[in-house]
Amino acid sequence: MIDKMRFVAQKMQWVKPIAIVAAFCAVGLIGYIVSADSGIATDDRYLYPSVLLLLWSFSVLGFIRTFVHVPDASDGSLGFFRRIGRALVRFYYYLLSFVMLGLTIGVVFASIRALRL
Repeated sequence: MIDKMRFVAQKMQWVKPIAIVAAFCAVGLIGYIVSADSGIATDDRYLYPSVLLLLWSFSVLGFIRTFVHVPDASDGSLGFFRRIGRALVRFYYYLLSFVMLGLTIGVVFASIRALRL
């Protein structure tokens, strides 16, 4: 599972600049809406979508930056302690993948709720 996630994260490297720009735009829009009194900030209609854009950007960036560094599965050529160390690191990435899955489900539910509004 984490090997497939590493493959997807390596293939999605081109999305990283887009996600960074989207995150900066979302932060700028949130800052403008919170601090301004006129224009699009009068009714806060764009606040929730900009927060969702920020959450999705952080989710994509976190996925790309985290799962690129998954080590390969250990083989018999490594020593005992190196295999144990690699297995522990891979177990950490398995736990991290479940956390990431939970966070993604939370953002999906927030997005569905935003579409209902």
